[in-house]
Amino acid sequence: MLLAQRHGLRALVRKYAQSDEDKALYEALSHNDVQHVAQAIRQTKSGEVEFQHLTLRCGERSEQSVHQLELSTEFKYALDLFSLYLALRYCRFQLDTYHPELVNKVVLPLNIDALTWAPGNRVLQQMIRADAEAFAYIIPSLILGEAPEASAANANVIATLRAYVETLCYDIHLPFQAMTFLQSHQPDMLKISLSIDDQTQRAALLPLMRFLRSHPLPWIAGRVTSQKELNQYSALGSSYYFGYFSDLPTSISFRSFETYT
Repeated sequence: MLLAQRHGLRALVRKYAQSDEDKALYEALSHNDVQHVAQAIRQTKSGEVEFQHLTLRCGERSEQSVHQLELSTEFKYALDLFSLYLALRYCRFQLDTYHPELVNKVVLPLNIDALTWAPGNRVLQQMIRADAEAFAYIIPSLILGEAPEASAANANVIATLRAYVETLCYDIHLPFQAMTFLQSHQPDMLKISLSIDDQTQRAALLPLMRFLRSHPLPWIAGRVTSQKELNQYSALGSSYYFGYFSDLPTSISFRSFETYT
């Protein structure tokens, strides 16, 4: 059933490739120049690998996240759905290859608006029906933006995900203005990305640290670049981290977008 999803997803991505940059990325995707890359997420104290972080990247060495490109909104949503599909295929491959206890869950950034978007919500439901077992090995890391709305659509997506995954994460970039939303729709984990030496971002981190003191949740420090930074995140209470100083992202090979099965 899962294989049948790729045709609909390919059509969806092609349909919403509207701008020149959208079309250029679609062509790159068609020629396998957009890579799904994995990076280990480690326990802060022990250094043991706990999860894998997956993202779609492009460039000669897969160094640029597609989220950093100036793409049209709906095309970005379609790419998020394709990333979800690839993550689901990756989890299914691991479950078919290894003992379930040896399979690391994958943390996958997804814009919550891609899942409340009508085509995106349909695709989400289809993927869950296609392989709920593999879906349970995905940790959705929902990108909320600076001020997510406390809408029924957001609440419904969160409820749907909670029914099928063990861990729900929020992917937080600073400044973060949605503390009320965070309190009313608490996740199981946070992933926080910031430049820790930037005084403005450190100040913006304080409300989150206060929240975490009163609502103890594990959290992942993202984009850690040095042992010094890791020590600072550890002092702030991070449970996990990932970064270039410990693990380089590794491409997950798949056949071209047009022929991938």
